[in-house]
Amino acid sequence: MNPRPPDYKSGAQPLGFIVWLRRKNYSKSHFAKIAQNYKKMGKRVYNNLSLKSLKSEKDLFRKDAYYKTFLAFLKYREEISDYDAAVMAENQRFRKLISNPGSNADNYTPTDTELLATLRLIKASAFNRFFDFYLALACSGARVAEIADLCNNAHSYKKVQMAGFSKYLKTNVRGTKKSFVIYLPDFVNIQKVSLTYLQHKVLKNNPELLRPKYLRKYFCYTASGLNIPADLIDYYQGRVPDSIQSKHYLSKQERADFFYKDKLVPNFLRLYDEI
Repeated sequence: MNPRPPDYKSGAQPLGFIVWLRRKNYSKSHFAKIAQNYKKMGKRVYNNLSLKSLKSEKDLFRKDAYYKTFLAFLKYREEISDYDAAVMAENQRFRKLISNPGSNADNYTPTDTELLATLRLIKASAFNRFFDFYLALACSGARVAEIADLCNNAHSYKKVQMAGFSKYLKTNVRGTKKSFVIYLPDFVNIQKVSLTYLQHKVLKNNPELLRPKYLRKYFCYTASGLNIPADLIDYYQGRVPDSIQSKHYLSKQERADFFYKDKLVPNFLRLYDEI
């Protein structure tokens, strides 16, 4: 088990979480809201975090703002413990106890047919500059903001050319030693995009287009259907950023490379040929 830093327990260093939060480069308003909610609930929940304390205060997390603060705090615990297995397991129990307060969860996942319809429409339209942006979202599983960052700041990524696909590596993510990798087939071209224009011009005037956020779910559903291990789907989608110093880093990359080339690239190439 990895040694835990001094502020591992939430009560040992009350400002540990706030300092960590400040380093995440959140917007000022988002930072202020989470910090305020954390301070409000610190004595009641975070200073003595346990299943018992969460059960007694469970009703508090029906408010979305408190729920998001709680999730941020769990990420903090994971990072400062260097993703210690015991901490990860304990956090998973916490997450199961405190569910998302949203009663209208959006579980929609687009099909191949729906994705093809959107790609064909974009390709044949005046806003075809977003064609490769949509392709990148569908073929990588990355978040909208991450693909937009790659498109607009490609110089900050290290491109590693593989057989049939490329990996775009970004190190020192948000000032940490964590790294993030985006996998893309060779037929996807990286070019600058404007999310503001996409949101307020393209999508507003073309309601039949798939919203970009759904393509992350599409990738997850597709990868699961191809029997790709769950830990690698998380890796592709950046849910657990890896450290370049981790002893498991190379083995995970090798497995991810193999499955992307062997299963995902052929699947996405088939789809691309149908556009």
